[in-house]
Amino acid sequence: WDAIWILNPDTAPEPAALKSLKARAAQGSYGVVGSRIVLTHNQRIQMYGGRWRRWIARGWNIGLGEPASATPDIAQVEAEMQYVCGASMYVIRPFIEAVGPMEEGYFLYAEEVDWCLRRGSFRLGYAHESIVHHHHGATIGSNHSRKARSSFSVFLDERSKLLLTRRFYPGIFPLVAVSTLLLTTQYAAQGAYKNFGVALAGWFSGLKGDTGFPAKFAPPPARP
Repeated sequence: WDAIWILNPDTAPEPAALKSLKARAAQGSYGVVGSRIVLTHNQRIQMYGGRWRRWIARGWNIGLGEPASATPDIAQVEAEMQYVCGASMYVIRPFIEAVGPMEEGYFLYAEEVDWCLRRGSFRLGYAHESIVHHHHGATIGSNHSRKARSSFSVFLDERSKLLLTRRFYPGIFPLVAVSTLLLTTQYAAQGAYKNFGVALAGWFSGLKGDTGFPAKFAPPPARP
């Protein structure tokens, strides 16, 4: 094998998606190449690539909301992007051998950001003709509505932000801990009081540095 293609289970790639990823990867020193991610429900761009906003520990989706047919400046996208969307990642074998696999400690969320931040001299690429439709939130309930999001999604999202910050930006960790704590109040502001409590629990778990599958979501032991 010379590469792997990672896809979310709630994606539907168009027929030429893989061919386009492979072609882009062959054009330069690309370690990871991403696709044009199109949201299924509105046929608009979810992202071309991502930029990590370290001070608030949140990603920024480059191209968010653009029509699916929009044509971006690919060179500009690649210059701006700091990570490839985890819904579709084409990763070449030399990258994996040099950088290692994804960090499993996150369990979910931020692992693709972590992987790309560890890329060293490898470049991140964007294959515009690789179109992948994404039914966002269908896998674990990561809905755009704060009330509708699953507790599992909320908890891990908040925890992973702090885990990544501690690993890559330890010098600003105290400030980011405060900013992310304040941002959890967005759940309460939208009336998602249950998820506000879950977000606080995830934030505290990240503050402690917990990793792996969160024990609070483990199924109860089977009765003998």
